[in-house]
Amino acid sequence: MTSAKAREAERAQGTADESMRVAVWMRNHPGSTLQTAADGLDLPRYRVGLLMPQARTHFDGYLIPPAKPGRERFTDAAMFASLRACAKGLGLRKAQALSQGQYTQWRLALPDTGPTPKARSKATSPSALAYRRRYGTWTNAVKSAGMVAHEPPRAYDGLEVQDIVLWLALWLRDLTKAKGGLIDASQRHYRLWLTSNPKAPCEEIITMRGTWATLLAAASELEKTSKKLPKPKPVGSGARIKQSRR
Repeated sequence: MTSAKAREAERAQGTADESMRVAVWMRNHPGSTLQTAADGLDLPRYRVGLLMPQARTHFDGYLIPPAKPGRERFTDAAMFASLRACAKGLGLRKAQALSQGQYTQWRLALPDTGPTPKARSKATSPSALAYRRRYGTWTNAVKSAGMVAHEPPRAYDGLEVQDIVLWLALWLRDLTKAKGGLIDASQRHYRLWLTSNPKAPCEEIITMRGTWATLLAAASELEKTSKKLPKPKPVGSGARIKQSRR
């Protein structure tokens, strides 16, 4: 007969083998949910959750939150309509430029919700951040609506989405060298990394270009497919870099 000690050793080995399977899956699919991992490994979801602490110790690397693309809350037409409603509400003439500050103050004065779904309110009017995320800059957003925009007083070369993704990829690569097991690629860990990488963009700049999970997914793909990552563009004063004059 098999002794209790032998049975316990067999169970422990089985758990170790299962936790290794989970670790391999999560390392190869860093944006997976527990349910996705459970389906891929043919294990119950609760079992994957129980195995995760041990699974994290098998490899050094990172885990990123699952991206949730979903659908855009506001269409371009709705966003342009909100800008025009603001200009009309402020009494701006066609040739007058609409600034981000003016729009923000106008939106803050709106009620949280309107009497009807289409009534103008904060809920039906995108924030200034939503415009910058969609169009890159406030100026681009206003111009896309066919309106007059304030031109930047000087020529600047700001960080584009690909620059943000590269910085995040460099951070993720540093996590793989941290020797701390599979680490959550969280904003808290990124803030700690920023203290020794002051030329990297802060969280506010990053989230102006997209959601944390979506940008991390792109950064993870870049980190895994690039043997050597190129030198990133540093963030200048005010999160912008003044272009050199020729």
